[in-house]
Amino acid sequence: MKRSKVRYDLILLLLAIVASVAVIRGNLSRYDSLERLEKRLVTEISRESERNKLLISRLKALETDGHIGLLARRRLGYVREDESAYKVIVKDRQ
Repeated sequence: MKRSKVRYDLILLLLAIVASVAVIRGNLSRYDSLERLEKRLVTEISRESERNKLLISRLKALETDGHIGLLARRRLGYVREDESAYKVIVKDRQ
C-alpha cells in the first residue's frame, strides 16, 4: 500500500512540475512579446516627440508677421503699398 501511495504521489508531483513548466513557458513567451512591443512603442514615442517639436517650431515660425506677410503675398496676391503687382497672361498655343 505504501509503495502505490508513493508512486501516486510521484506521478502527481511530476504532473504538477510539467504543468508549472508549461505555465512558466507561456508566461515567458508573453513577457518577451510584451518586451518587444514596449521597445517598439518607446521608439515610436521618441520619433513622434521629435516630430512634435519640429511642428511646434514650424508653427511658431509661421506665426511671425514677416512670414504671414510672405504667405499673403504668395498665396493671395497681396502687395505692399510700395510694391507694384504684375499679372502675366499666357495664351494657349493651338
